[in-house]
Amino acid sequence: MLRALAHELALDDSVNFCGRLTNEQVAVLYQSADLLLNASREDNSPNSLIEALACGVPVVSTNAGGIAILVENRVSALLVPVDDHLAMGAAALEILESEELRHALVGAGIKLTRKFDKATILMSWRDAYWRIPHSRCKGAIS
Repeated sequence: MLRALAHELALDDSVNFCGRLTNEQVAVLYQSADLLLNASREDNSPNSLIEALACGVPVVSTNAGGIAILVENRVSALLVPVDDHLAMGAAALEILESEELRHALVGAGIKLTRKFDKATILMSWRDAYWRIPHSRCKGAIS
């Protein structure tokens, strides 16, 4: 259906359907992008935003669900209202036209993604576990 829509809109030369990719191929694809557009109507913590930011790709996203908790508007991403395609287009153009904004978003985005590093997450879970009083963990392994 999406291929047919791309054809109907005369976007055959502008849209690439990649198929299934390895993690490495996904990273290369992100790194080749000028920006990531996320037009979600509902979402809490889209991995695609975290992945794009980690690859140094600026993000324009709707402020749906928990996205505004995940990223900060005009700091680590540009956020627009849900279903506002004009605001999304304007935000995308703002990034493409401002090297200063792009640089600031990329730097803040990379810094933000450090908290999602596997080692950081594991330490956070370990610390949370050890803060639980042992009496509440009946049968837990010490």
